[in-house]
Amino acid sequence: MNKKALLVAVLVAIAGAGLGHLYLTRLEAEVTGGERISVLIAAKDLKPGTILTESLLGVRPIPQAYVGRRNINAKEAKAVVGIRVNNLIYANEPVLWSDVASLAEPGRDLSSGIQDGKRALALAQATTFDGLLRPGDRVDILFTPASGEETSMLLQNILVLSVGGQLSQDDAVRTNARSVSISVSVEEGQLVTQAERQGTLRLVLRNPEDIELLEGVAKALRGDIIQQAAAAQRRATAPAKPAAKEIEHVR
Repeated sequence: MNKKALLVAVLVAIAGAGLGHLYLTRLEAEVTGGERISVLIAAKDLKPGTILTESLLGVRPIPQAYVGRRNINAKEAKAVVGIRVNNLIYANEPVLWSDVASLAEPGRDLSSGIQDGKRALALAQATTFDGLLRPGDRVDILFTPASGEETSMLLQNILVLSVGGQLSQDDAVRTNARSVSISVSVEEGQLVTQAERQGTLRLVLRNPEDIELLEGVAKALRGDIIQQAAAAQRRATAPAKPAAKEIEHVR
């Protein structure tokens, strides 16, 4: 009887240890967020307009509980190689589907391409540059009131989300397409909406590498447009100032 009792006790202890290990494993998974999923990250700082290459992408395993639908699985890296980045991504930060200009993700729609804190706004007045404007391009917006007395810079470096109903840079846009959706903050959206009601908007296409915001852009006035054009031409062609000599530090 003692041997049987001892055997039963050993079996119970083994079963208890197994159950305890299983419980601890599940508890650890819950605490740590579950199994690791490899997602894409930026291997270096990526400026808006940068074309993604394999060398610019890294991989980081993160707990499954912290993987969102905007994270790009490392297995889908080929789907984003060759696509432009539409906003600044710092090194070691995740590269999200909302960070790439082309909607390469299967089944992706306009809403999933909107950056956090932004909104998609459909412009009532827009030009698509004869179908050459593409999602992922960046534009400035000029405003001329109904009086026509002046033209001013309304917004700068605004991301284009869709053109003519197309969400991808690879899709052809009809030359007569007029619909354009842009990415704006709530305040910017209010400003654009009011501007459309009070006058005319024009889109000015930017180079994808040019993300500089110009300060103090003067209004163009109807009365002296010729003089202003000449002054603007002189500023545009003025030679750049020589770079300051680097200070040699004491070693």
